[in-house]
Amino acid sequence: MRLSKRFKIIKRIKNNIIYWGALFLVKVVSFIPVDTAVKIGKIGGRLAFYILKTERKRTLKNLYLAFGNEKNDKEIKIIARKVFENLGKNLFEVLSLGKGNKKILEMVELKEKDVVEKILKKKKGGFFITGHIGNWELMATYLAMQGYKVNVMARSIYDERLNKLIVDFRSSYGINTLLRQTKRSAKEIIRILSNNEFLGVLIDQDVKKVEKVKVKFFGRDAYTPSGIAALCLKKDSEIIFGFIVRKEGIKHQIIIKEAKLPRLTGKMEKDIATLTQYFTSVIEDHIRKYPDQWVWMHKRWR
Repeated sequence: MRLSKRFKIIKRIKNNIIYWGALFLVKVVSFIPVDTAVKIGKIGGRLAFYILKTERKRTLKNLYLAFGNEKNDKEIKIIARKVFENLGKNLFEVLSLGKGNKKILEMVELKEKDVVEKILKKKKGGFFITGHIGNWELMATYLAMQGYKVNVMARSIYDERLNKLIVDFRSSYGINTLLRQTKRSAKEIIRILSNNEFLGVLIDQDVKKVEKVKVKFFGRDAYTPSGIAALCLKKDSEIIFGFIVRKEGIKHQIIIKEAKLPRLTGKMEKDIATLTQYFTSVIEDHIRKYPDQWVWMHKRWR
């Protein structure tokens, strides 16, 4: 048997195991009360911290790169462990809530609703910029349940079946998922902006096969998606920053910030870099406040 064929068979088996495992987890956790599920998720996340050696090492390395001059070894190790615990909480929390669960309205608090309403009155549509911070999926579902038209930009997952699970979950709350680099994505973005809707985008990772520029993130060069900055300049769209923070137990708070754009030059290439740096700096400021709620195992500095 050729190596390439053998590799494809192994990959197919692995994908099947992951998919059926995920499906089993979805079914089982949906019967568990959300507060219990979050506690189980925390334990699972802590186990993952010790089991997943590569991800643990990368998390610690990235935390040292970002905070090496500000925090000691003990503080960094505690943050690293909590990063995994929070991701475990996020996963089990979302799975426990299932589809269309109104309990989310009791779990999440939004104080700056007036900021959103103010920007919507401008009738220009725009971009809701956030990052992989807190339980970002929960933020989208809450906003949709509050009656807002929620559109999110996302990457396609390697397994179409897993992709469908996630998209179907979002759809159950009325969330429209726009998959990056599909044939309809450009037209869909224009439709969203024309209808005075917002597109949620996460631009805190170095994503492959997208336009990006090099900006400073925690004082180090980091390639960052620049397409949203380019669209903002071309379409004169509004910008909102939104982040969700986990408080105690299953309580969360959404923090909304209105953008205060930096001075631009009128030169497209330079202005794209300036805007992308501004977006990244706002995200960084939030991560600094809640470092244990960001995905530090990502290869942010390649």
